[in-house]
Amino acid sequence: MKKTVESSNLDQVKVFLRKSMLTDHVVFDQEIKIDLNNIVLGTETRVTAQLSTGLKDQDYIFARVGVKASSSEEYTYTPVQKIILK
Repeated sequence: MKKTVESSNLDQVKVFLRKSMLTDHVVFDQEIKIDLNNIVLGTETRVTAQLSTGLKDQDYIFARVGVKASSSEEYTYTPVQKIILK
């Protein structure tokens, strides 16, 4: 993650998981909130979390990261990734 607007700060970083490809901050099966203290801009951040009961038995799920800046009302998203579980 790279800061592109100097006057803005991170407000929220979340991982959204879902059984189907269409997922965002409104439509998700599981939301993982990332502690902003663990994020250093320009470096890799790893997240470990337990899958919810409704997701852990799936063959695969979809995930994307949403980032919201303090100067914005909207999230910016990564592309959706398919994660094979079995």
